[in-house]
Amino acid sequence: MKFKKNLINKFKEIIYFIIGNVLFFNLIRIITYKKLVNKIFVINYHNTYGIHEKNFIWQINFYKKYFKIIDYQKLIQIKKNKKIVSKKPLLLITFDDGHRSNFEIATKVLNPRKIKAIFFIAPKFINFHWPNNLIKQCIISKKKFNIPCNYNFEKKDNRRRIAMTWKDIINLKNSGHIIGSHGMNHIRLSDRLNQKKVNYEISTSKKFLEKKLKTKIETFCWIGGERWAYSFNAHKAIKKANYKYSFMTCAKIFDPIKDDKLKVHRFNIESFFSKNQVRATISYFYSLYYLPKRKFINKIIK
Repeated sequence: MKFKKNLINKFKEIIYFIIGNVLFFNLIRIITYKKLVNKIFVINYHNTYGIHEKNFIWQINFYKKYFKIIDYQKLIQIKKNKKIVSKKPLLLITFDDGHRSNFEIATKVLNPRKIKAIFFIAPKFINFHWPNNLIKQCIISKKKFNIPCNYNFEKKDNRRRIAMTWKDIINLKNSGHIIGSHGMNHIRLSDRLNQKKVNYEISTSKKFLEKKLKTKIETFCWIGGERWAYSFNAHKAIKKANYKYSFMTCAKIFDPIKDDKLKVHRFNIESFFSKNQVRATISYFYSLYYLPKRKFINKIIK
């Protein structure tokens, strides 16, 4: 079984190598670089464990080499001024869920490089009365909140709590990072939810965060990437709550001037992704792969 798994992983890595090196280094960098001026690759992460810190550092340095990393304020400026920011494609980094590993590991890499990210927070995940037992915390994270947790990596980092604290989040805000809403409970905003629950997840989470952090919350991030996790009622509620930007995860390069601000698609990259997998993910292959899904979602929320 282990042999079969290793064989599959090696095969995947070969595919990533072909796609990443051929498409990224040739098609994107050489053929279409000029067409990508002022276009934004929005990246989203989840956990960032210490065991992957060196790999995460390589990823950030890779972004710095081939992209101009921007923050949320620059995104707004581009929309407003419609001026060319850089000859390189742009890149914005986001983190989902409110993992403590983001605060302890990711910001340790980002802050010295003066890179500001958006952190999407689910208040109930932060507010939960977590038991002292780390194994139980991981079980609750997965079962109650559907948020990934690796016990072995958490233990290796000597972590006592898997979720950020409000002190951590205030620290992020004061360091220049942006806090966004990820729903109150981190639940899928599908048609299965009635309007009252949808409003609670979207509108109430915004008000809660604004009161707690004493700052405006302008960004929202959909929960999950499944087709059924999107709904017209949720899209309508996001507009009604006056969010300026709404983020999804269906791998599309974002045009800040022309594209819909409430349909900002992101490229999912994790801190453990190999070099080839990172290149492959931000190549046109993934954009094409997710095209049918984006069309399906557009029909739902149109």
